Amino acid sequence: MATLKDGSAKDVAAEITNRLRRDAHANLAAVVLVGGRGSHLSPLTQGQPKALVPIGPKPLLAWIIEGLDPDIFTKVYVVGDRYEEMLSQHLSAFFPRDFGKGQRIEFISLVGAPPRALTQLQDRDILPHDRPFLLHYGDILLARRTPWKEIYESYRRRDSACANFGGVLLSSKEYQYPVGVIKTRSTSLTIISDFQEKPTLITGDNTWVNCAVALLSPRFIKAVHPDDKTLFGETFNRAVETMEFRITEEGVTWLHVQQVSDWTDIQTAYHHSGRPPLDDHVQSIRAKLILMGILNEQRSPR
Repeated sequence: MATLKDGSAKDVAAEITNRLRRDAHANLAAVVLVGGRGSHLSPLTQGQPKALVPIGPKPLLAWIIEGLDPDIFTKVYVVGDRYEEMLSQHLSAFFPRDFGKGQRIEFISLVGAPPRALTQLQDRDILPHDRPFLLHYGDILLARRTPWKEIYESYRRRDSACANFGGVLLSSKEYQYPVGVIKTRSTSLTIISDFQEKPTLITGDNTWVNCAVALLSPRFIKAVHPDDKTLFGETFNRAVETMEFRITEEGVTWLHVQQVSDWTDIQTAYHHSGRPPLDDHVQSIRAKLILMGILNEQRSPR
């Protein structure tokens, strides 16, 4: 612990505050996967990962990390298999050690598909065996006011009542490019009955879209098979057979940065000065960015 000999009284107070915050709250780890090649975003991803594509003044990855409640997620592991130096430098630039939230943020280089990355993280004791962790794909932008505390409390309630609880998947009825489709047992229940990765058709009142973000039990990793290539596909379908999963009880606002057109719309909306956007699609994106707290609705026209 810091003492007056180690630095100023302000530094000591900040250290004490951060320590109390860590002790008083969830102390969970968040895993942000950034290993995708981002071919659909070319040429924006020539020479850099998709997670570093800029949105306004910051890369996508910075927006993702800033949206993680530091009272819940005290450790953030950015996991990928390339661009280690570039990603590490960006993390250091946007999140220096003294940036004040008490989060530990670092890049971890792991080779292999996402399921294998999770098993390696747990084998190295980076992911604990006794508490949940957040899985967050690196091309998903969530609302900055995502109710992480409520989501964590929902997880805790179900985990204490269900011995084989697998986790909570963030979900929505709105989407651009869905990572997966979730079917629940009925329109009034949040228990997941079926899951399909990258669907071509989404129908049914009890159907939700997966955001590729989930608060998962450590037991979920036991469902990983060495040959699995996708988490929200092979691994999750296997896990659903033996574990209970739930969706968030309220939909989450999210954007999937999948195509160059997505990035263009987001940039247009972000930099818009208050004048009406040119088309309904940009209007929708702009409305979402305002809702997500990224775009200030009160900007004055130029």
